[in-house]
Amino acid sequence: MTLPLQAVIPEEELVARLRAEDPAAFSLLYDNYSAAVYGIALRIVGCEQSAQDITQETFVKDWRAFPSYDYQKQTTYEKTLI
Repeated sequence: MTLPLQAVIPEEELVARLRAEDPAAFSLLYDNYSAAVYGIALRIVGCEQSAQDITQETFVKDWRAFPSYDYQKQTTYEKTLI
C-alpha cells in the first residue's frame, strides 16, 4: 500500500512503513522533516549548498539505517532524525 505524498499518519505507522522500506513512506518522511533538517544545517554551516548536501546525506543515511531503528527506545522519530 502506498501513501499519498501529503498523507497524515501516526508516527508509529510511518516508522513501520519505513522499516518495511516503503518508498512512499520515505517521501512522506522527507516532505515532513526536510525543511527542519535543512534549517538546522544552514544555521550550523551558514552555506546553502552545504546545508542542502547535509540534508540529502541525512536522509540517505537514515534510509539505510532504518531496518535497525528501534521505535520503542525513542520518544519520537523526529528527535532521532533531528
